Amino acid sequence: MIRSLLLLLIFWSHISVGQINLSKSTNGVIFECAPSRMESLTAILIGKFSDVSVRKISHNLNLYVANSALKSDNDKKELFNVISEIKGVRSVTPDHIVQPRSKPNDPRLNEQYAHNFIKSFDAWEITTGGKDGKGRDIVIAIIDDGFQINHEDIKSNLWVNTFEISADGKDNDNNGFKDDINGWNFKNDTGLLDVNDHGTYVVGAAAAKGNNDKGITGVNWDAKLMLLESGGSVSSVIESYDYILSQKKLWNSSRGTKGANVVVTSYSGGIQFAKAEDYPAWCILFDQLGAEGVISVTATTNEKDNVDVVGDMPSTCTSPYLIVVNSSDELDELESITGFGPKSVDISAPGESILTTSKNVSGYKLESGTSLATPIVAGAIALMYSIPCQAIAEAADNDPSDVAAKVKTALMAGSDQKQSMTGLTVSGGRLNIIKAFVKIQQDYLNCDVVIVPATLFKIIDVKSSSGTTFRANYESPSQSEKSYFVTDAIGRIVSQGKFLSQLLGAFNFDINNVITGSYSVTVVDEGKNISFGFGVVQN
Repeated sequence: MIRSLLLLLIFWSHISVGQINLSKSTNGVIFECAPSRMESLTAILIGKFSDVSVRKISHNLNLYVANSALKSDNDKKELFNVISEIKGVRSVTPDHIVQPRSKPNDPRLNEQYAHNFIKSFDAWEITTGGKDGKGRDIVIAIIDDGFQINHEDIKSNLWVNTFEISADGKDNDNNGFKDDINGWNFKNDTGLLDVNDHGTYVVGAAAAKGNNDKGITGVNWDAKLMLLESGGSVSSVIESYDYILSQKKLWNSSRGTKGANVVVTSYSGGIQFAKAEDYPAWCILFDQLGAEGVISVTATTNEKDNVDVVGDMPSTCTSPYLIVVNSSDELDELESITGFGPKSVDISAPGESILTTSKNVSGYKLESGTSLATPIVAGAIALMYSIPCQAIAEAADNDPSDVAAKVKTALMAGSDQKQSMTGLTVSGGRLNIIKAFVKIQQDYLNCDVVIVPATLFKIIDVKSSSGTTFRANYESPSQSEKSYFVTDAIGRIVSQGKFLSQLLGAFNFDINNVITGSYSVTVVDEGKNISFGFGVVQN
């Protein structure tokens, strides 16, 4: 019997100094050098950099680190370059600050398949949400039928109106609402919110607390949730949007000292077979919100209707700041029963069998439909605003509508194109958060963080299939023929061949006379060798 053991995967490729990110997160330079060369090397560095220090960091290898108090990127590049050019230096590596991997500890995370499709894990390596580039709270406003605000996965993420004194019966901030601590109940005209399942489902999908060792993880771990309970009528929905608009206007006019930093709304309701021209007061609010920098995300119908033809509200509103969402399934295809429209429906997101929060304070439930897909997109948008980039936050202060437009464009352009969605939505694709990150960064090139798209073939793992046969699982950016070869511990090729790659798939290979030890499988993609190391143990 043979079983495979997954070993550490490391990709090495030659990168010129100009491409290496030597930012303020770099402590110094790690280099390999023979001990006999160290005296002359140290003298060169001291002569060039008076404050440099050099020490050995390995008892087994000739590895050293050079540190300096230099702060600017140019000075750090100069230190890197000087060491690189000294005779006898075999390799150089930036001494970057290492960040912990951002995988939450929530126990039911493995039941949330959507995070894999929309690339939440990749996005969480950049940000887990909550704050903008200036360290200010980001707010998601959710309009629905009621919420369990005491849920274990929700209560710590609630938006709190700090300008209002709780339960004193007064309108302390003079906004027309008494005791609106977490939002407002437009059904009963009170700050007290009813407890209902549907709204709680929506909230959990967008922003269930991440990494709290409870239940699930929302797309956004820490965004603040402004909750508006509508009364089930168009007028109450309009009132809810108007409340959000007032809070955002106040935020903008006070430069963030009052109001709320709402960047996105989520609403999972509507009217089937209705058309925008009959609801001008509703549609115009999306433009008004967008002018203040708020993107509105809404759900289309859960019927298999072409809403361009038969109508749907608010799907058929045409605001450039509105994103209309339909639902994809567990096979990453368009759900069999969901609304569509190449003019009106913008993007797809996972909506079938989504594990989310329920009205029991510690309850969770599987739910399906565009009602779940919509808050997933809203959570992703709030995550985009939380990219650690002060330039985005500055732009959002100075020209909020322009940033909102760019965020929508990036979200749409970054979607994963799917054949089942082609011609049925504006984007023709399903939400991909990390690609949206890459797209928005193209508009703000002076961000500190560097987001690199996964443009090459990726080997996920290698597992024993049977006997001498192994199975390599992979992700591929394209469908094309690729070649592979497998080498043993001393570099001998023990298997090779070709396969037609899919976007997500696997290929099998055989190793004759396999023995215990380490191996490496390498796939050639766009002229680059992508290698994955693995080990086998023979029992």
